[in-house]
Amino acid sequence: ANTNRALAARLAEFERHLAETKTLLERAQSPDALRRLNTGFRLGLVPASEVQVVHVTEDPVRRLAAQANRGLFADLPAPATPTIALQR
Repeated sequence: ANTNRALAARLAEFERHLAETKTLLERAQSPDALRRLNTGFRLGLVPASEVQVVHVTEDPVRRLAAQANRGLFADLPAPATPTIALQR
């Protein structure tokens, strides 16, 4: 019984600590706090505009692979006549 009460007390203390930490994080990540840090450190950051955001509806892995490999393979068919080098 004492062990259960001790565990319940430790659990309650842990949950209080977790709630306090969550509150601190939310305060630190608030837009006002971020603006103050931006000004204080003279970072010159600006909020992202909708133009900078690209919504991708297809599979992003395939899309990035296609972009990376775009110039790798020629999209043109192979020439019908082979090139012949003459030796003298």
